[in-house]
Amino acid sequence: MDLPLLNHRYLLLDKIGQGGFGVISQVLDYHLWNTRVQEKQKAGERMDKEAQLLLALEYMWAVKKQTCQREYGVNFTTLREIKVAKSVESELVVGVEEIFVENESVSMVMPLCLTDLAELLATHRHDLPTCDKLFLFR
Repeated sequence: MDLPLLNHRYLLLDKIGQGGFGVISQVLDYHLWNTRVQEKQKAGERMDKEAQLLLALEYMWAVKKQTCQREYGVNFTTLREIKVAKSVESELVVGVEEIFVENESVSMVMPLCLTDLAELLATHRHDLPTCDKLFLFR
């Protein structure tokens, strides 16, 4: 199958948002997913479409992609975000799995999150202590 892949690996699925860094898209790590499907089929497991789709959920990622400016190259803010994202290692912060440059764009591969911080805070606003509410929602 000849699919257009980012960095010869990630199958672009859907645009899921626009961030300060650039366009955020959902991707499938096609290389790992396809390898796992083939391994399971060789082991004699039946891999119908539904089983393949369920397996694909394990290999979903988010990619932030920003186009470089011809005159200026990579934006300073982009470089700073990459540096900070790569240096922070915490279970409370979404990490960066891979960074690559392709077709005059810088892309950061990250775990796919089902929600963002603003939505989470809005949903659980009543659960926060009063002092936190005053700080966050002023």
